[in-house]
Amino acid sequence: MIDVGKEVPVPRGAIKLTKNTLKFLLSKFGLENKDVSVYFCNERTIIDLNTQYRFNEEPTDVLSFTGEGDFLGEIIICVPVALRQAEESGVDWQVEFAMLVVHSFLHLLGYDDETEEGFAEMVEVQNKLLKELGYEESSIGRLIPKSR
Repeated sequence: MIDVGKEVPVPRGAIKLTKNTLKFLLSKFGLENKDVSVYFCNERTIIDLNTQYRFNEEPTDVLSFTGEGDFLGEIIICVPVALRQAEESGVDWQVEFAMLVVHSFLHLLGYDDETEEGFAEMVEVQNKLLKELGYEESSIGRLIPKSR
């Protein structure tokens, strides 16, 4: 099951895009029986969470929290930061949101981007998955996750 909640307005189609991306990822990794939660928030919420869990008082684009058992985990996307990053990168918000969902999903699977090697591996897998989802390479190449 994919559960989506929001405390802020999201672009039209964002929830459908998120659910479809997660359905693809769950199927791709053979995890159809797992549950994932996604929450779209504002900057104040992401700053509070980032401060509490990562000891960083700055806003970030996305956070992921691994679960246990059938609950794979939770993805928290900061809508204002994601939209700003899309604009700064020159990509549609759909590309940015898909990248954030894929990137954070990989974290739920145990991928780690804290080292240069881990970061390179994550970006490679992330970009491969985005291509499989139908995103153009020219758009994907502009994206570098800011959640590192």
